[in-house]
Amino acid sequence: MAEKMSGTDIVLVVCSEPYYRRYHLEEQPGIGQGATFESGMLNRRVLEAQGSQHGVIPIVFHADDVRWIPEFLRDDTRFVLPRDYDDLYRVLTDQPAYVPPPLGTVREMPSISLESRAAAKRASSSSVTAPRLAFFHLGDDGGAVAPLADFSREGRALKMVLAPRSANEASALRQLQNYRRRLGVAYNLSALWAGVHGFREYLREDHEYIEIDLVEDEASGYPMEMGYNSISADDIAVLRARRILLDEKLEARSAQRDLGGRLNDTTFEAFVSGRIGASLAVTGSPIPAVIKSASAVDDEVLAVARLMCVLMLYLTHTVERISKLDLETADSGVSVDFAGVRKRQYSNVAPITIIVAGVCPTSN
Repeated sequence: MAEKMSGTDIVLVVCSEPYYRRYHLEEQPGIGQGATFESGMLNRRVLEAQGSQHGVIPIVFHADDVRWIPEFLRDDTRFVLPRDYDDLYRVLTDQPAYVPPPLGTVREMPSISLESRAAAKRASSSSVTAPRLAFFHLGDDGGAVAPLADFSREGRALKMVLAPRSANEASALRQLQNYRRRLGVAYNLSALWAGVHGFREYLREDHEYIEIDLVEDEASGYPMEMGYNSISADDIAVLRARRILLDEKLEARSAQRDLGGRLNDTTFEAFVSGRIGASLAVTGSPIPAVIKSASAVDDEVLAVARLMCVLMLYLTHTVERISKLDLETADSGVSVDFAGVRKRQYSNVAPITIIVAGVCPTSN
């Protein structure tokens, strides 16, 4: 068995609860000794590969069985059969779905002096752009963010190809494959509620990619919006936008602090936060939390904060379209420059444009 396995290019490991038990030497004595012996050989094969391609592929027959994949194979591409049969067949027959184009001709490049190279490096260091990102909001279950390598949309169907840069990013994305509730998705200047309908992992040019199929939730449409007392729905949306972008809180509107006054303030807060008519409540801006969680504020940190603002602005029905949202570091926080168009309420009245400009404080 050892000689045969050592000459094998690819080994398929069918992962199940009994196999996981035998790998951890938790089986009853005398049962499953062959599986225990073989799992030890596979473990050694993976270790000896030292991070390169080791040819050991875990497969399961139900998505829930991924928990029975041994730890030494958890970070590898796994296949759920029969769902991923075609993808597995491509691997076994060396027929990749994506083939890189042939290399072009070599261009002659002029020599660059050390002085001009240093000057170019200094000039570019202040204008480094962050990668295009996608953000997935899972409510109380957290979220995930990763570079967006490719994107397509047809009607309500979306396809996203993510390129995680670390094990942590890949692990955060993998929680989406078994996520059955709707989730918020933000990319560029768009956001929507959607459900996960497909999840695939593959390697291309030694880089891991995760492809996710999404379908926009039918309940993503705009509800009927209401004003409160003499305050219109548009005015309430302006207050909500300023809270999302500048972390502004409401002051007590009632002069009397009796039960009726507190009830009026609580009701108005529900309108502004989006608890009435939306599925996402806004208690504050996401910008301070993102900034405080980062060791240093760079373009990518600002890009994550921007995506979270985009998600909240759309999913709370604050605006129907964002035309501008720029974030920059400032002395006392993050400078915000925003313009977004509200949904048209009447056919003969143009929708208003919400303008927000100011600094979101990020210090305690």
